[in-house]
Amino acid sequence: LMPFLAGAWGPRLSLLLVAGCLVSSMMFLLTMLEAGMVPRWLDIAGRVVAGLVLLTGLLAAADMLVAPAISDRLFNIAMMAVTGITAAAIWIGAARGSRAVMFYVVGWSPVLLVLMLRIARNFGLVPQSDVVDQAGFLALAWEGVLLALAIADRYRQISDENDAADAERQSLIQVAMTDPLTGLANRVVFQQRL
Repeated sequence: LMPFLAGAWGPRLSLLLVAGCLVSSMMFLLTMLEAGMVPRWLDIAGRVVAGLVLLTGLLAAADMLVAPAISDRLFNIAMMAVTGITAAAIWIGAARGSRAVMFYVVGWSPVLLVLMLRIARNFGLVPQSDVVDQAGFLALAWEGVLLALAIADRYRQISDENDAADAERQSLIQVAMTDPLTGLANRVVFQQRL
């Protein structure tokens, strides 16, 4: 269907997809965690490293501008940094009782495992194989399904919170406008109607 991807554009697109996946993974984790679950410095470090992943991914994909040996090495170092910060944020969030961390771990664990395999392959620790790249696409599909479920759960939580706030508001209005002993309209209602 797309024969131009059989050439040099295939690996370039793969590098951009991996960079985009890592950036979205880091940003999703940092925005999904409840307030105060990770220290401020870790939040800032995660955002900076996500930017570095995007930059080095673009450099690695633009192999005609920067030598592939250099850009690929920089991209792998940035991937290791984002993986380390992600692990630290997950660990701290779980230790502090974050509910959102569990969604993240279930959804992104396959992706992070494939990322670690990819880094190991790129540094020559495991043999070269296209299986890692194919597994990456399967892991992204898995993550996509669970990400949709996590978003749906968050919307359900927000809806439940809104319903509870509406019920509380109605209760307060009822208390403010009725006599507690008789249940009849009180002076506030009389003055409003007058």
